[in-house]
Amino acid sequence: MCAHQVVRPPLHEPFFPEVTARSTLDDRERATVEAVRGLLAGLAPSAVRPERTKALRTPTGAVELRILHACDDTRLALELEDGQATLSWIGGQVRAPWGPDLERALAALLMGRNELTMLLRFGQVHTVETVVWDADGERPRLLHRRLVHGATAAACRRLPGGAGTERMSVSFDRPEGLGAPAADAPATAELRPAR
Repeated sequence: MCAHQVVRPPLHEPFFPEVTARSTLDDRERATVEAVRGLLAGLAPSAVRPERTKALRTPTGAVELRILHACDDTRLALELEDGQATLSWIGGQVRAPWGPDLERALAALLMGRNELTMLLRFGQVHTVETVVWDADGERPRLLHRRLVHGATAAACRRLPGGAGTERMSVSFDRPEGLGAPAADAPATAELRPAR
């Protein structure tokens, strides 16, 4: 065996491997990428692999960080443009400057500390609400309410009476990206208007 063939432990591949010291990022973009890398390393969600994370430059010049679930196509995306960050997931999107609030929301989506509630009538989803919480015992907060586009969805929202619900959560710390909310999830019903 030659010296260059010595078996070595694999080097830890960084998240968003496209971002190197020579990448053309401004200071704010680079700081956000490093913050997200640190968050992923600290949380260590079981279904996030470095090779399933991508940093892309969009046609508008924004930097998009994509995190794909290791076992399916569930995706989180963080787009950085003009000092704003847009966090997107199935069912919602939040735009704000990158900071502790957005970082906590990303952590809650990664670790399954969230609940997506689809409000529906006659089998038609008309509203999707995303609630997140920071840790066990924490009070949940409404992160986003998305009104589904279209005339049918709008008509369903205006009908009197109650709406049916379907609940799920996003998690990068279990084998499936979308699944049932955690059995010990805090009660979130008080965060929604009675409909």
